[in-house]
Amino acid sequence: MAKRFSSTEKWDDVWFSELSPIGKLLFLFIVDKCNNAGFIEPNCRLHSFTMGITKEQYDNGIVELEKVIVYSKTKNVIWIKTFLLHQNNLPLNGENNAHKQIINLIRSNEDLFNFDFNDLAPQQGLFRGLGKGIGNGNGIGIGNNLISINPLYYQLNKLEEILISETSWQESICRDNKLSLSAVKDWIKKFILKLQSDGEDGKSLKDAKKHFNNWLKIELNKVPKKLPAQKSFQKQ
Repeated sequence: MAKRFSSTEKWDDVWFSELSPIGKLLFLFIVDKCNNAGFIEPNCRLHSFTMGITKEQYDNGIVELEKVIVYSKTKNVIWIKTFLLHQNNLPLNGENNAHKQIINLIRSNEDLFNFDFNDLAPQQGLFRGLGKGIGNGNGIGIGNNLISINPLYYQLNKLEEILISETSWQESICRDNKLSLSAVKDWIKKFILKLQSDGEDGKSLKDAKKHFNNWLKIELNKVPKKLPAQKSFQKQ
């Protein structure tokens, strides 16, 4: 029997607190019943019977959850966008044995969805993405007639953890700005503090990296350049 993490902070979350009692019940139910990657086939008849609610209440409850779920193209499978984050499984790592089953489950379901799952495993390219992009070339992007869904949104403490762990991304910043790895990590911590002071509570990983790169260039330009040491000439 699968065991799941449950954050006690969800009861203080604005979105969760504003759900109806049926909405809360249904959210907790699908989190318990989905597979280890967050996929579940909605079964109104069985699930409403199990929870002791009517089919109408079930349908209305699903509508309330649309902020955190993604429907497959045929709407016969649901993916819970926040599931892997709250189970402490992000970012996914293909070398992590605990993540291999999750990755396989996503691979077996990704063609059912108009969603780019590569945001779950940044810089690893574990999943196929959304096919050929619009325009010339063979780049990967959002294809014709596909829905653009916002990438996963990370709270600042989790965002800092992910940015600190992405060594290859940090190394590119080191090369571009002639910084050491330890200096980049210090700048990341300052960046998170800056976001907190600006009143932000989170960002997508893609937006955070772009924002960090732009912010870092501005901050580095504020640092006074060291002048070369002048030679002193003494009278003989």
